[in-house]
Amino acid sequence: FEIGEVLYYFQYQVGEGEPSTLAMVSVFGIPDREILQESFGTVWIARQGEAGIRVIRVQSIQSVVAMIPF
Repeated sequence: FEIGEVLYYFQYQVGEGEPSTLAMVSVFGIPDREILQESFGTVWIARQGEAGIRVIRVQSIQSVVAMIPF
């Protein structure tokens, strides 16, 4: 899985079909493995936007978390 910040939500419709609800997401980079391991998987330190920006379907969002500046 990946962690990202939703920048905004929007709907997109192709032709006569049902509109799809999408999200523009700034994806965080890979977490610092050393800190992740030393904290037994509880502290994730990653750089915001390091993995780019992408559009995803809102149905693919699995959970909501807080990423506190470090």
